[in-house]
Amino acid sequence: MKLPGEWQTTARDRGVDFISVDRRTVVQVKSGGQGLRDLRAALMELAIWLARDPALEHALLAIHLPRITLQRIRDAWDEARSALRPQVAHRLAIAVRAQGQTWVDPPTSPLVEIADAIFSQLTLDKPENPNHAGAATAGTPLFFEIAKVLLNSWMQRQEPLQIQEIMRRVGCSHPSVALALEELERRHEIQRTRDRRVGLRGLPRQTLEELVVLNDPLRHTQWIDDVSGRPSDPMALLARLHRTKPPHVAVGGAVAARHYHPSFDLHGTPRIDLTAWTPRGTRYDPASLAKVYPGLVATSVRHPDAIIAVHRLARAEPLFEDAPKELPYADPVETLLDLYELRLTAQAQAFVTHLRGDAP
Repeated sequence: MKLPGEWQTTARDRGVDFISVDRRTVVQVKSGGQGLRDLRAALMELAIWLARDPALEHALLAIHLPRITLQRIRDAWDEARSALRPQVAHRLAIAVRAQGQTWVDPPTSPLVEIADAIFSQLTLDKPENPNHAGAATAGTPLFFEIAKVLLNSWMQRQEPLQIQEIMRRVGCSHPSVALALEELERRHEIQRTRDRRVGLRGLPRQTLEELVVLNDPLRHTQWIDDVSGRPSDPMALLARLHRTKPPHVAVGGAVAARHYHPSFDLHGTPRIDLTAWTPRGTRYDPASLAKVYPGLVATSVRHPDAIIAVHRLARAEPLFEDAPKELPYADPVETLLDLYELRLTAQAQAFVTHLRGDAP
């Protein structure tokens, strides 16, 4: 495939299809996508590129989605960008071919020209391959969920896991686990035992970095604001949540960090982080949590002063830790991601060191 302008020929070795010679633009091409899951996964991969390289001006996803309407694609695009940090979101671009129409955002002349060149060279009526649906390839939610299960086991100093146990905890097939492990092995982040168990070699720095960059979109984070005008009191709100005990919800963030690490170094509780278990992608409406206290309003828009952050967890096993007469605790990995999202980087690193008992 040829694009207008000058492009490096070694781009695929670096995880994208095209990199401009001036290294200001990267392009990823996806043909015959199954649906919005493929769209979100591809956007996540490009968001990682943008977060790692501030010099990049644009990362363009050119994707063919023959089964999806443009309106649904626009909605998914808006949702994905709203979940990313502004310095990443404003450099992300998309070109879609769907149901005979092409849509580019932002519709600048260079990006439109690139999109036209790509879609003119794709075989758009090529049959889709159903074996790619939901594959645990790098950058997909399923890949990260498998990685989180391994990281959770490592942080708690558990024995390496059998493949069947990973499948059970995540709720996926053997081929999906095999694909994810192949990528983690390529990154030198896992090791296998003689009895075919799998564990991490240490802290998986590349995969953890990607998890942190994609924190909100991967966990479909939503927010609850207090618009009552009263002084913020997260612990009073947590006490109410403990009394009502909403089902399939666990507390994470600073509260769970203190549970796992009693000498956790943080004064006060900046907000309440909750993990809502949504197996098999069931919907969860945080508005039900807002009812525990007058003046709370749920929103999908990131708010720095939100009193509650609700993160969704879709794997088969939540791995919550039960607490008598209170909400359970989210697992250490979800708690760690909460700390990173709160920009508590030093505390997050100390949290890992405490649980491991050694330097990560």
